[in-house]
Amino acid sequence: MKNNNSTQPLNRKALLEQLIESFQQSHRSITRIKSNPSTGLPHGQKALLLIVATNPHSSIKQLAKILDVTPAAITQQVETLVGQGLLIRQARLEDRRNVSVSLSPPGQTLVKKLKQARLEKIDKYFNQISDQQLEVFVEVLNKVNQAIKQELDQ
Repeated sequence: MKNNNSTQPLNRKALLEQLIESFQQSHRSITRIKSNPSTGLPHGQKALLLIVATNPHSSIKQLAKILDVTPAAITQQVETLVGQGLLIRQARLEDRRNVSVSLSPPGQTLVKKLKQARLEKIDKYFNQISDQQLEVFVEVLNKVNQAIKQELDQ
């Protein structure tokens, strides 16, 4: 990749700075877009439903760690979603004080709609990228995510 202002290749530091700015810009833009069907749910509750869908029977503590929030914040959101019939809380047999959280049938239906809307939206953004470029992009992101996960697990 070359710098827009010259014919000299960008050095690694400049590329990383450009990457950070691109990620921040993408994140800001994506979070402003209302890509999900109208559910009446705040973004955080939609995010929690999607996390529970990919991590069924997780504890409050596990969900809090995944979303990088306090267990109290997750408990509040879980209680709201249980009240709306979208999540199910079950006491674990080995420790009744510890609960697992999973999707209810209406929660599963809603998550399917959310995932479909998300897929349609992201496909719209990536339609200018070939399948081969998309494969490379996913491969690179997976390597970066793996490195981050290893650092966080230490």
